[in-house]
Amino acid sequence: MFNFQWFEEVKPEIPEETQQQQLLWKHRGDLAYATGDFTRALEAYGSCLETVAAGRSAGIRRDATEAMARCCLKLERLDDAEQWAIKLVSNSGVSKTLYAYMYM
Repeated sequence: MFNFQWFEEVKPEIPEETQQQQLLWKHRGDLAYATGDFTRALEAYGSCLETVAAGRSAGIRRDATEAMARCCLKLERLDDAEQWAIKLVSNSGVSKTLYAYMYM
């Protein structure tokens, strides 16, 4: 039988595979979010972002940043959610003009 929650049992200290660490934390965050534990999800996504090196794993960084914004919204931490959304947009290469247009 396949264990769908294998990432809950694996220790995140896997020095040889940073990308595996990132995915491990992201999956933990996804599970916590899906079960409504937004505080735990926020912690897991934060740990994921800590393992992402600058300029690498852009997809994981984008997903975790967006998830941080969603968790903050669910926890009614609106200022934090806005800051995460700004980081998401600024790291996406979207021009500031387009960003300003979206909020007109």
